[in-house]
Amino acid sequence: LAVHTGDVVQPKLAFPHFPPGLVVRRRLLDLLSAGVEQRVTLISAGPGWGKSMLAAQWAATGTAPYPVAWLSLDSYDNDPVVFWSGLLAATRGAGVAPDGGLGGLALRHPFGPTQMQRTLSGLAELSQPLVLVLDDLHEVRNPDVLDGIAAMLRHPSPLRLILLSTRAPVAVRGSSGSVLTAWAEDLVPLQEYRPARTDPTSARADPGRRRP
Repeated sequence: LAVHTGDVVQPKLAFPHFPPGLVVRRRLLDLLSAGVEQRVTLISAGPGWGKSMLAAQWAATGTAPYPVAWLSLDSYDNDPVVFWSGLLAATRGAGVAPDGGLGGLALRHPFGPTQMQRTLSGLAELSQPLVLVLDDLHEVRNPDVLDGIAAMLRHPSPLRLILLSTRAPVAVRGSSGSVLTAWAEDLVPLQEYRPARTDPTSARADPGRRRP
């Protein structure tokens, strides 16, 4: 059974909407822009602390140095074919996948080393750098998928990842690249949205307390 781009539920590829008046965490937005020059950026905090809102707000500012794509994950992504098909769909949707190779790749069960290598080779041929946000990565616990993400981070590619998770995934802890981490105290709980100040350099928009 082959899984094609059209089989991926489109809402999984949609950026979340954030409410008006969302607090502007200017320092974190700037850190995200700097962080995506590396292969992987981790935003780690508990449920409801605004990880997705921060990443969506950053993508909406138009200051990202590269195109940005989104993939929301759930328990179904513990199936390697579902996960990698979603990742390929997000990449293709960004318009940076060349024809042939990655553009025509349809994954099948069982997902094995040959398909993994074809996927990695296709990602290496992206026409320009792409930032891919993987939301709710903590939903993925299958070692095969997590090992594949680790392999992707080791493989040369223009793809940059922003990982949103309630914990630091093994794939990140074992990465040789730089990891930018935003902790819960840098964010804002969903129930504490306030109108953003017009001055992005204000103290409210630039909290100073950091996790050691």
